[in-house]
Amino acid sequence: MITEPDAPSFYFVGLVGLKVGGRNLSIPQTVFTKVGTIIDSGTVATYLPPTAYSALRDEFRRWMTRYRMRPPYAIFDTCYNFTGLNTTVIPIVTLEFSNGVAIDLPFYGIMYFIDPSMSQACLAFAATSEAGEFSIIGNVQQRSMEVVYDLERSMIGFSQDSC
Repeated sequence: MITEPDAPSFYFVGLVGLKVGGRNLSIPQTVFTKVGTIIDSGTVATYLPPTAYSALRDEFRRWMTRYRMRPPYAIFDTCYNFTGLNTTVIPIVTLEFSNGVAIDLPFYGIMYFIDPSMSQACLAFAATSEAGEFSIIGNVQQRSMEVVYDLERSMIGFSQDSC
């Protein structure tokens, strides 16, 4: 956990990189570290600086060319129509942190379903709206893991597949 004196009520983490399908995205670490990243269970999606989001979105779309895109939904600009499909395979998105921890997000930590039949879904990431806004790791990305806040040791722990 990173302490930020100007924002003491937030839990900051050291996000430094992203992978899609095992491929490192070419994003300088400073894109993340310059603004900082918080973990917030009250925010649905994960918000990234525009440079990072564009790299993630573009690589994700390259992996998803076999699926029909649907129009954007709310804040999400990368949406798909999975109607009639028995199985859907998407690339793993990995969040990389400054302490060497890497979290592979599962299907339900990557996609946001916009209908009850689960046939319409969007990439659950978006770009921050202003330069200088910090990144936010939202609750869609946290839903498949247990997040432990150890305030005494200033650490945040992630346990995958525990929920």
